[in-house]
Formats: sequence, C-alpha cells, structure tokens
Amino acid sequence: MFQGKKLLLPVCLLICLLSFAILIFFTWSLSITSAENYNHENEINFTILHTNDEHSAVIPHSPAVDYLPHEEDPTRGGFSRLATAVEEIREEKDEPVLLFNAGDFLGGGSFGWLAPQGYAAELSIMQEIGYDAIV
Repeated sequence: MFQGKKLLLPVCLLICLLSFAILIFFTWSLSITSAENYNHENEINFTILHTNDEHSAVIPHSPAVDYLPHEEDPTRGGFSRLATAVEEIREEKDEPVLLFNAGDFLGGGSFGWLAPQGYAAELSIMQEIGYDAIV
C-alpha cells in the first residue's frame, strides 16, 4: 500500500502536465486560426477617457493653493476646464469617445458639504459633460 501512494504523486503530476500541454496547444491553434480569419473591416476603434478623485472641485483651485509663478494661468482643476478638455478631444477624434469616472467625485472641496443636504451639483455637471458611466 505504501508503494502505491509513492506512485500516485508522479502519475497525478504527469496527468496535470499533459492536460496543461493539451490546453496550451488547443489555445494556440485556435488563436492562429482566428488570426488567419480576422477581418479588419469589423474593427471598431474608440477612445477611452477616465477621471477620478475630483473631490467636489467644481471650480478651479486658485493660485494661492497652487503657486506656479512661471505659468501664465496657474489655476488648476474645475469642471469647466474638464468639460473643455473632453469637448476638444471629442472634436479631434474621428471615433467614439467614451468618458468614465471611477468615483470619489464628492467631498473634500468647498461644495462637498452640500451633498448630504441633497444639493450637490457634481452629478448634474458630469451628465452635462457627457459621462458614459460614473461610480
């Protein structure tokens, strides 16, 4: 009985290795077949834009927050700047542009305290900008 247990491990290992090799072979052969039959006319090109962590930065930060004396306009952020950037990219592209937000758009800024009162404007502004999905 003891000898059978010694042989069981190598046999299981061999079966696992052979199964893995067969799986790799079939996966590789399917990818070769798919690549040969691929039709470039069915391609869909698109651009994905992603934002996150706006923290209720509805208006830009002032130079007092981000002191950058070497720049002509040192202000940063704000939904209006974001809307302009998204609009410029959408006009420049000849393909669909998807805009996603990964969350954390509320709180932390001067307007964040309005959310618990039901007056937060962030989602309305993001809908106007044209976000496709927001979490």
